[in-house]
Amino acid sequence: MASIQFLKASPLSESTQLATLLQNASDQSGEVFIGCFGDGPSPIDLTEASELASKIVIRRYGDACWVNANPLLADAYRAEQGLAEAHEAVESDRYQLVYLSQVLTEVSEGLLTPQDIGQLIRSVPLHSPLRLVLTRERVPECLAAFLFGLTEGQTCPTISGITRDSIPSSSGAE
Repeated sequence: MASIQFLKASPLSESTQLATLLQNASDQSGEVFIGCFGDGPSPIDLTEASELASKIVIRRYGDACWVNANPLLADAYRAEQGLAEAHEAVESDRYQLVYLSQVLTEVSEGLLTPQDIGQLIRSVPLHSPLRLVLTRERVPECLAAFLFGLTEGQTCPTISGITRDSIPSSSGAE
């Protein structure tokens, strides 16, 4: 059965979390897709995962630096390109783990919408062994509101139990 996780991860702590996931993945068949959003450091050093290197696909969707400035159109294009490739990875039978590093930051920055993330989650095949992991330091309030119907000031529940069927149908994905 598919597993969907939101991990609290700063760009610096992500490498440790990803190393643990990769260690678990090394015991299984299938490949690993890692999509790195934004301009942070890559969460993986392949020298540490050399036995898995041939089974890992790493893609980067951002390299612009826009601290204290608005994201550029190119940043939005890269986020959309990453989302499209994430959909392809999720819907294929090729990957056992799809890890999207800092993808939720793109929601906070307005480059992707909560509905985009909802559609991605709903595209996970029902009986797939796929593990989909989305990261950011915290879940954007607009995404928590979309997923759980929360209003401002309400606390976001633990979101490790998200399934494709728990996403509101208003996301437009079927």
